Amino acid sequence: MYDLSNLEIRKKQDEVLQKIRRESAEIVQRNLMKNKKGELRIAVTEVGYDDVGSVLTKLDYAYRVINDNDLTNCEALAKYNVLFINCGTGGDPAKNRESLREFVKEGGALYVSDQSAPQISAAFPNIVEFSSGGIASQSIIADVVDQDLRSIIGSRIKIYFDLSDWIPIQGVNRDVHAYLVGTFETNYGHKKDKPILISFKYGAGEVIYTSFHSHKQTSEAEEKLLKFLVLKPVSITSKIPILRLAKDKGLIALEQKDIDSRN
Repeated sequence: MYDLSNLEIRKKQDEVLQKIRRESAEIVQRNLMKNKKGELRIAVTEVGYDDVGSVLTKLDYAYRVINDNDLTNCEALAKYNVLFINCGTGGDPAKNRESLREFVKEGGALYVSDQSAPQISAAFPNIVEFSSGGIASQSIIADVVDQDLRSIIGSRIKIYFDLSDWIPIQGVNRDVHAYLVGTFETNYGHKKDKPILISFKYGAGEVIYTSFHSHKQTSEAEEKLLKFLVLKPVSITSKIPILRLAKDKGLIALEQKDIDSRN
């Protein structure tokens, strides 16, 4: 027969042990969610007309899939420092306006693809002017106007647009940085020398926008371009030069002196 006092002692010990475990788990969870300097906390919206998550997986980056409600919540987004919004996802831009703006202002790197462009227009007005009516099934030869990207894929690249009504860029303000520029066809005629990949700074963070989709670019150069798109926000957040990341991931074989000379 067990002594009652021993049973009570064991019960108290179990209660204390469970409390310690709960508190430890909460501490671990809070630490995981903190945006420490250089620590990547990547969020991706659900798969839409493209799938950035698949590119992240190829580059060995862990990420968490978030839903539309998360995008409306500043506290939810504060758990991350890199956010990818796939084409055609993200929910109501008007509801996300303040949270996305705060996310970038506080140092986050935001990537937006094609038909999710209204997220940028809502949160960051008067920076990028978008048009509509990009025609499907066209390939364009884009000029690479960013020096770092040119080191990775060369001076020109063929980009394939597979879906109709993709969202072209009509114009940008002077603070916007272009990476790719080309001539393409819309329902309203040809647009010449317009950017199709850009970025701009806002507060302590940065926004990246691409008009083309990730999953239809299949050549070696296109594959490198897609990886660059993923590495760029990582570079912004981690403060690691993009060419160094590209070298580490096998995209280029530049010497260290060449990398250092760019930064």
